[in-house]
Amino acid sequence: MKKGLFLLLLIPMLCFSQSSSDYFLLAIEKQNNGDNEEALLAYNQSIALDSMAPGSYYNRAVIKFFLKDYRGSVLDFTTSIRLNPTDNTAYYNRADVKAALKDYKGAIKDCTKALELVPTDYYTYFNRGLYYSKILDLKNAIADYDKTIGLSSKFIPAYRQRGVAYSKLKNYKSSLKDFDLVISYYSGKVEGIDDNNPNNKSGDYFNRAVAKLNLGDKIGACKDAEMAEELGYPTHKLKDFSCK
Repeated sequence: MKKGLFLLLLIPMLCFSQSSSDYFLLAIEKQNNGDNEEALLAYNQSIALDSMAPGSYYNRAVIKFFLKDYRGSVLDFTTSIRLNPTDNTAYYNRADVKAALKDYKGAIKDCTKALELVPTDYYTYFNRGLYYSKILDLKNAIADYDKTIGLSSKFIPAYRQRGVAYSKLKNYKSSLKDFDLVISYYSGKVEGIDDNNPNNKSGDYFNRAVAKLNLGDKIGACKDAEMAEELGYPTHKLKDFSCK
């Protein structure tokens, strides 16, 4: 989900009957307490009493996602969009669910629609880039990472993913430049925003090692490969470096 989480849409329920509103508010309470099964039941009751409220379908879609009912989640986001077609977050989050179903082309279409509604959302560009990468459309992926960086120059994951895409295209010079920046972020030389996943760090050194090796810098590649291994990168994936 966006930045790791769905965006909960807390729409005022003035148009609901009191009973439907009560169920909706109860569902939010259960949801915020992590009781997704009870929240689902409450949203079901709210929708049964008022089937025209997009917020109930939206939030129920969130619950279904966390319960791994991905197809049910897509259906609820689709209903929410039908009732409120200008809500870019519903398109964005439906894209995320479609990606969980490996429907990457469908996810790309939903991101594109979300960007038509809010063309300055850098995170939607980033996720669309990820989905393009999944179908190996690396040129479009890089174009979206470029857009992301243009809108949010300190967003480190975009440099990381762009570096991976460049490497797959054998553009190792550009890949090295991106991973130099990512690794500079760790040392505090570059300001940035990252997801702070410790597993990324070893992968970043590995990917920079790949770029250096392909550019003829075996000594630098081996140093990065050793750092990657020290940080927990799988040893068997480092066999091509022949550093020892």
